[in-house]
This record gives sequence, C-alpha cells and structure tokens, in this order.
Amino acid sequence: MPLKAIKIIMYISIAVSIPALIFWILGTTAGFQRTGLDLLSTVVLVIHWIPTLVLTIYVVLSLKNGISDKVKWNIGVVIVLAFLSIQLFSSPTINIYGWLEERVTSGNIHTTQDDRFEYRLDLINVFQRNSSARLFLRDLETGEEQSIALPMNTRRVTGFFQGPQITWITMESTELPYLYVVRVVDGLGHLVLDNEAYKVDIQAGIAVIYEG
Repeated sequence: MPLKAIKIIMYISIAVSIPALIFWILGTTAGFQRTGLDLLSTVVLVIHWIPTLVLTIYVVLSLKNGISDKVKWNIGVVIVLAFLSIQLFSSPTINIYGWLEERVTSGNIHTTQDDRFEYRLDLINVFQRNSSARLFLRDLETGEEQSIALPMNTRRVTGFFQGPQITWITMESTELPYLYVVRVVDGLGHLVLDNEAYKVDIQAGIAVIYEG
C-alpha cells in the first residue's frame, strides 16, 4: 500500500477516534455533571477508552516522526484504533440524557383532597450536580398542565424508593384557592428530606420553603 494512502487512513482514524473520546467523556459524565463512574462506565474506560487514547497518541507521533519503517505495524494499529473508536461510539454508557436532554425521574400521580389537581414530583437529573426538582400539576377541570420549580436541595437525595404504595409528596390546600403546601413525606433521601415543605403559588408559578 502506498505510503500516502496509509497516511490518509491514519488521519481519518484520528478524525474518528478523537471525537469518540470526547463524546464518550461528555456522555458518560453528562457534561461533567455526574459525580462518578458506574461499573459499566469503568469497564468501558479500561477496555475501550484507555486503549483508544494510547493508540491515538501513537498514530499522531508516527505521523509526526515518520512511518516508512513501520508500515505493516501502523496498518494494524489503525485497524485496531478504528474498531475501538466504533465500539466507543456505540458504548451503552454514552447518552444525551442529563446534559443535552433532561433525565426525569417521576413519582406517583396523586389527586389533591379538593379534587382540583393531579400532581406528582419530578426529579431532574438526580444524582448529578445539575439536579433539581419540580412539581407537575394538571388542572382536572381544564386539563391544563403546569410545572413549578421547587427549592429542594436535590443534592441531598442519595437514593429513593418507587412503587405503587410510595408517596413522595402530599399537596395540601389552604384558605386561598391558588395557594398550596407541598410536603415531602416518604421515599426520598433516606429520611433526610422528610417533612420538608414548600408553599406553592399556582397563579404566580413559584414555590418557596415553608416553615409551618
């Protein structure tokens, strides 16, 4: 194979491997918002990411220093690098949720005691630095849906329970028809957040911490 053709193939392999490495890092860490790697990501790191990085560096240095005496070796390296890059791109640890798109974990749907609203708690990007919480509402009379951000410190949610009998929050009516009190009652943060409450103004679409 002509040396020029080998160089072109090597440049193409670099053009594939570098985006693969970058995209894997961003996807696995959710844009550096996740606090650590899970078991699957660690395995991919050892089997694919590190070898891909090492071979990419080797190809770059070979192009810089000359490849005339190592033609067959470089062809083999490029083939392996291309295979690893494709595997890295197709890794199940790469996803767009948690950074390019929200990753939403929802509690059960409940109905307020005054039968005006259906509601649930949505945890956004839970277990990440950019996590947050919001109250989802559906007006039972009009069908209108609304989401209101809650001032919950979701970094304290170290785990949660889900199931048909698990009630993360309750929503209590007050004397004012547009004002409700939302309380965390079970299943979040291993009791850390239990009994924390928020006053929710549905008209204004805002919520504040409630001390009552």
